[in-house]
Amino acid sequence: MADGNNLDQFMASDKYLRFAEDAAARSTHLFYAYSKWCMENLETPVSQKRFSQFLFKSAGKYNLTFSKHIGGEYRGYKGVSVRPDCALN
Repeated sequence: MADGNNLDQFMASDKYLRFAEDAAARSTHLFYAYSKWCMENLETPVSQKRFSQFLFKSAGKYNLTFSKHIGGEYRGYKGVSVRPDCALN
């Protein structure tokens, strides 16, 4: 696993994420999708802090842009969205 964790594998899973220029997702929703991916794939999730650090550090690799204004007032990323069946209800 890259960097000793499963985050790159999650980011490669098109069942959970959609990458597009017009997409945007709150950080909380991305972490929820990651947690769901871990549960379904029998992986141990990293902490939410480590997940956030990974996204921030790897934003360029995945063509993501950090924003403090997703949905008006939430932190998150432009360039990615969570698939509806994996979204936080």
